Amino acid sequence: MSVSFTGEEGPDDPGGYIREESQIGAVYVPMHGVLIEDGAAIRYERYPWIEKFELDGIKPAPVCCVVPLS
Repeated sequence: MSVSFTGEEGPDDPGGYIREESQIGAVYVPMHGVLIEDGAAIRYERYPWIEKFELDGIKPAPVCCVVPLS
C-alpha cells in the first residue's frame, strides 16, 4: 500500500485521497482499497539512522472489497 506525506502545501481536496495533518506535514491515504479501523494513527519515528512513519489500523483491503476509481 502506498501512503505518502509532504511537508509542503498540497491541495485541500486531493482527488482519490484523504488528507490528514500530522506532526510531519500532510499525509495522503487512498480513499479506495484501504481499510481504516477505529483509532487508526500515523506515528512518526525518528532515529539517528532513519526517519520513518508507521501506520496503525490502516491496511490494504482484500481484493474482493476494492472499489476501482472510475
